Amino acid sequence: MNETGQTIIKMIESLPFNIQERILRDVQAIVAEAFDESEWQSKFEKKEEKLIAVAKRVKKQVAAGKAKPMDYSRL
Repeated sequence: MNETGQTIIKMIESLPFNIQERILRDVQAIVAEAFDESEWQSKFEKKEEKLIAVAKRVKKQVAAGKAKPMDYSRL
């Protein structure tokens, strides 16, 4: 563990147990959110090239009159 992590642990250990537990719950929620965000970003990066290719193809089809831009008011 790096120096920052060790410092944080020492700071938390100096607090009363009930506060330590509250901090742990908060940190668990933050870490879970970070993992979710990281996983979503990884999945998006894997699909990004395909999404760009589809968008370019659709743009060409619209320009050629083979497709129309989406009318969101019709949804």
